[in-house]
Amino acid sequence: PLRYEESMAHCEQLNQERPAIESLRSLAESTISHSGDSISFRYVIVTREPKDLRIDLLPMEGAFTLGLLVTQGEQILLLNTQDKTYLETEDRAAVLERFLGIRGITREMIIAIVSGIAPRFDCSQVEILQGQDGVSVAIDRVQHVAWDLAGNTGRVSAFYILNNEHDTIEAQGALYYSGNASPSSMSLALYQPLEAQGIMLFKKVVINPVIADEIFTIAVPGDYSEER
Repeated sequence: PLRYEESMAHCEQLNQERPAIESLRSLAESTISHSGDSISFRYVIVTREPKDLRIDLLPMEGAFTLGLLVTQGEQILLLNTQDKTYLETEDRAAVLERFLGIRGITREMIIAIVSGIAPRFDCSQVEILQGQDGVSVAIDRVQHVAWDLAGNTGRVSAFYILNNEHDTIEAQGALYYSGNASPSSMSLALYQPLEAQGIMLFKKVVINPVIADEIFTIAVPGDYSEER
């Protein structure tokens, strides 16, 4: 472990050198396997600072939407197009976990995973460890996640979602690069609440595109009923 002063200085340097990500857009293909069964689908992911997020869940073939999650400010809307139901709430963490199937996932984590750039840290709550082969490990005590970072950069090579006591890994992922600044793929292992494995291919990643307000302004269709 680094001494406190070294850890703080390293963390502040990571924040200072982190590229600004004001918005992001990505298309990803995902396959999840559990108990011998697998399912594949696509995600369209759009984010915009300070808090906007939209994720469309699509089948592998066709352009129709299976589900839609939109956050704008503190409000979050979840549409289930199969059941024609909707949920409006401010419980962002619970809805993100339910929609993506990953316990502890956050908007900031999604941006870091898709872009390959570590989130901006609260250095008073983050401990930096010096790992092997020049890898730094940033442990975020508030967000309950650890990041493997290449060298002294903020480039993410792996992440570990921890339980509240930080003694159990609930999910972990590894990012792979093929010459691009952002990852080309990710492997994922889920341990809680059930065991599953996944692979995600990032087909298109655009950082800092111009995104219209309309992307995050969704009206609930008239024939949808509120989820109870």
